[in-house]
Amino acid sequence: MSIAINIIAGVNAALSSIITSGNEAHVITKNEEKSFHIGDKDILKKMVELELGKKPFAAYLHGPTSFGNLYTKNAWQEVETHLTVRNASITKFESRPFLVETKYFANLSKIKAQFNASISANVTNTIESNWSHTNTISFDQAFNYGIQFNGAGLGGNTNLHYEHSWGKGGSKTESFTIGSSSGLLVDLEPGQNVIAELLASKGTIYAKIEYETHLEGDIATNYFLKLNGSHYWAVPIMRAMKNYGLENSKKTEEIITVDFYSNSSVILKDTSGTLLKQFFLDKQGNVLSTIDFLKNKTF
Repeated sequence: MSIAINIIAGVNAALSSIITSGNEAHVITKNEEKSFHIGDKDILKKMVELELGKKPFAAYLHGPTSFGNLYTKNAWQEVETHLTVRNASITKFESRPFLVETKYFANLSKIKAQFNASISANVTNTIESNWSHTNTISFDQAFNYGIQFNGAGLGGNTNLHYEHSWGKGGSKTESFTIGSSSGLLVDLEPGQNVIAELLASKGTIYAKIEYETHLEGDIATNYFLKLNGSHYWAVPIMRAMKNYGLENSKKTEEIITVDFYSNSSVILKDTSGTLLKQFFLDKQGNVLSTIDFLKNKTF
């Protein structure tokens, strides 16, 4: 089952989260044998000797083996490299107000008129991934990432999905639109000018994922002379490594940075800077609520 990482980028730290699922496993590779210090056959034999009291003629981590496939014949498990997510957390959340776009409206007529102060702009959400040292461990299946951006503004795609391979850093960017194209109504007197400012929260989430890689399975052994009535024995790799003083697990970290926009609103003010109205928008750009500063009223 492939690893899946889902991040919810909310308007604050309390409404943001990271959830992971899945795991990976494959028969141990030559590079991984070296990384776990069990690539030397003499070391394998010494590990078995500590367990069974006698050094075997041959020791294997996986098939093929001599004398037929000992793993298949005896229903033993080949030594596999297993990957799980040990922990995933949001380590830091930053957010600051950001002026996205400014637009001017003027009533050039000689009568009072109502204007739709629509304003919108294209912005980008970005996710970047960086890894600690991983070149001695390999997993072929792609990792699936999903980021949900809440409170983003007008239309567009406020979810970001992509895949990348184990240990491969990089970034993914997706553009979308915030603001509103309707519902921002303002009455202007003849000759009156207003300024519309599209505001948003510009946030950054820092997340850390801690992966654990460990080995499971059996060392298959062959004794030239029978040991306790049998030529063939299996020794659990985890127990053998522990008794030999070898670490059976390795830690790898992935640092994810998400830059995103949320919490959009539009402020209307006159050219002297007097606030007239503020419109708070949902993800589709619809008006959730309005503050009328001149009437000191919210609706």
